[in-house]
Amino acid sequence: KSADLLRPLIRTDDPEVDFFENVAHLQIHRRSRALRRAAKTLHTIEDGAQAQSLAHVFLYPLASRFLFMDNIEDYSAACLDLCHHSARKLSWTQYRKVFSNVLRECTSISKTVESDPKERKLAAQKQALYDRLLIAVANAFSCDIVQMD
Repeated sequence: KSADLLRPLIRTDDPEVDFFENVAHLQIHRRSRALRRAAKTLHTIEDGAQAQSLAHVFLYPLASRFLFMDNIEDYSAACLDLCHHSARKLSWTQYRKVFSNVLRECTSISKTVESDPKERKLAAQKQALYDRLLIAVANAFSCDIVQMD
């Protein structure tokens, strides 16, 4: 049943479009394209348990980890796009947990920037990525606040 979640990302007829073939590719533009296609696929999947599970268990964690691996703008943008589309599919509880984690990371990195001069440049780059991730996740907020009361 878990493997069924990944089925929308698999294209055995065309390896150029297959998510798994491209996300592990050496060429970063192929990885970026795979992440963008995954975001587009996730966007087209109807809201529900399958979309929530795919986003929460697989795509958001993958994209948020990839975000900090290579400091290349197009790749970072593709990771952020997938994080945004994944966050849109999460339940309120899942979304709140993701948002809280990103906010906590933003806060802890800003303390590192202030305290350790040796790590300042690396921490500043990481801070900028976490800020962009926080904005991507915040922009994904789609709950109707009136219905939540």
